[in-house]
Amino acid sequence: MLGSKILVGYDGAELSNRALQTALTQLRDHPQITVDVLYVEEVAKLSNGVEVLDDNVQQHNDSLFTQLQHKVQDSSARVHLHRLSGQNTSYVLLRFAEEHNNDLIIVGSRGLTGIREFLGSVSHAVVQHSLVPVLIVK
Repeated sequence: MLGSKILVGYDGAELSNRALQTALTQLRDHPQITVDVLYVEEVAKLSNGVEVLDDNVQQHNDSLFTQLQHKVQDSSARVHLHRLSGQNTSYVLLRFAEEHNNDLIIVGSRGLTGIREFLGSVSHAVVQHSLVPVLIVK
């Protein structure tokens, strides 16, 4: 068993789908596990501090979250979906893990933004700053 309260970072990319499947496999094999799946909507902040989310981006986010709901609908009440927004996805993931006492974080090695290094910026930051173990799915 990898952890008893798993947090999965999800952004709709293929590797985040693999991360989700890794957690759901653990869920099936170990009845005491719960899984939090966190979808973070990145927002822009204007110079006056107002957060902005474009309508097209919002529609895309809604579509991805609906797809996520369909992916986990057969997984019982032990999967909890969360949708938060923020400027820094890794910070939101790490803060969520701390506040909800997650004992493992699972993320894809890179997300929708492509590859700039071996690990994407979110997965790299999570590994560097997490207080709990992190499983990077490739």
